Amino acid sequence: MAHKRFIPTLIALHCLALLSLAAEPADSLGYETKRRQILENSPDERATLILSAAQDLARDGYYAEAMELIFAMQDTAIAPDWDIELDTPSVGPDDSSGVRGPVPGVSAAGTMASGSFSGYVQSILDYEEWESLDTSIGGRVRAKLEWDPKGRLLDRVTTVLQASDRNAYVDASAKGSAWKNMLKLEGDALAERKRWRTYGDSLDRLFLQAKAEFNTRRFRKPLAIVAPVFAEMERFRHDRFGSQSYRSFGANPGLEAVSDNLLKTVLLSWDARRTDYPDFPSASNLRQGPVASGEWYGDRVALDAESEFQTYRYNRDTSLYRMRQLATRAGVLVRTLPWLKAGVRTVGESEYEDYRDSLGIVTLDTLRPVDTVLAAFRLRGTRWTVTPQLIAEWASAYSASLAASFSRARYPVLFDVDGQILQTPRYINTSADDWRFQAGLSALTKAIFFTLSLDYEVNRVPASLNYSSTGSSKGVSLNSNVFWKVQPWIEIDFTCSATRRLELAPGFLTGNINDNATASLGLTSRLP
Repeated sequence: MAHKRFIPTLIALHCLALLSLAAEPADSLGYETKRRQILENSPDERATLILSAAQDLARDGYYAEAMELIFAMQDTAIAPDWDIELDTPSVGPDDSSGVRGPVPGVSAAGTMASGSFSGYVQSILDYEEWESLDTSIGGRVRAKLEWDPKGRLLDRVTTVLQASDRNAYVDASAKGSAWKNMLKLEGDALAERKRWRTYGDSLDRLFLQAKAEFNTRRFRKPLAIVAPVFAEMERFRHDRFGSQSYRSFGANPGLEAVSDNLLKTVLLSWDARRTDYPDFPSASNLRQGPVASGEWYGDRVALDAESEFQTYRYNRDTSLYRMRQLATRAGVLVRTLPWLKAGVRTVGESEYEDYRDSLGIVTLDTLRPVDTVLAAFRLRGTRWTVTPQLIAEWASAYSASLAASFSRARYPVLFDVDGQILQTPRYINTSADDWRFQAGLSALTKAIFFTLSLDYEVNRVPASLNYSSTGSSKGVSLNSNVFWKVQPWIEIDFTCSATRRLELAPGFLTGNINDNATASLGLTSRLP
């Protein structure tokens, strides 16, 4: 109870000192890492029940609560015993959490009592330095308050306030459910004002979003129906390239197949999204296509894969009237020793763009105006990456990894159409070969989340005038993050990155050195 008397003092210190923390990204990454580790180690029945409850929370974005659950079931010798009370009643088969049977010592519905409040105050100091540019130092204060009314339709209301030297915004959201979580509802509204920009306040914006999801997960059957629908809009004070106002709506109906022990999952869905740009009607499009993903965890082998095919159809008053993209990702890990895993990850992407457009062609008479022809043509390209890796784990909290990846991108340039040479060749992306070598360390306990990675990369771009804006490069980068939960109510975070890269102009051996470094140090106090 003593720490409660210091909370007002801590809030004041945050506002004065402007230290930083990005707690929720650490929660999200920490939860996903720990969940995968538990599944790869073939959890027992109790762990499966807790993982199921944690997955329900994480699916709704409650990563902090999900991490509490999965860490509560594993006593880590490194972490101190804080005697965290999770306020956990037994959960019956018809409970809204969907967990079958009682789970001693674990709450599937979260950690907040009925009608209670929780939240945190976060202070941020950012440092950024780029070669030949001014050093940038900025800070922000962020406060988040969550209210759990335990109503029949309303599960949680969240308000986030942030003020900094660059922007200020307020974000209010609410989540609710009905029919024992078979219907989930969510709404979000954000208003932001930009400061200290070259174009004044042209990026001031308003964002609104509404979601509804019908699902049959509560029946705990191997196959569940999931049918989310959404609508959102974003409006800028003044549109400009890269920041256009839009309206969008869509649906993602699908089927989920999950085994009782969560070791095997398959998701089949159809994604559809309509996007309209009021100030740029020719860019409005309809995107749709199937998505399939799956995971399989065995005693010695873990597999995961995902594939999606998306078709974009544009309004007929634009030259780009259809684009098709196929992306496939897959990975396999084999436990060769109790502490060592070896595997490979692959990524493949292909893209086809169909056009109907007026094109300028080369003529022998340079005094004549440029001749144009109306033509239908296609641009295409592929990219694939292969990454073999080794991962060593020990003490259920530490891991080290080595990886080497090779990526090849090939996007042919279109020089002529129907035998006529184009004045300006067309292409949709840059062809390149990329080699990257990576090494990493990580520690994930209830008290500390630590990552350190070092990589060396060589990127080679063809010496072509069509790629004049992009050159070959090589360089090394270092990234690290330390998240320390000093006590359940106070957290410290430090993030830093540094890059030294030599950028080479196409066809030349010399280039410019581009160095940059960023750092962030922070402090967060969570309200009782």
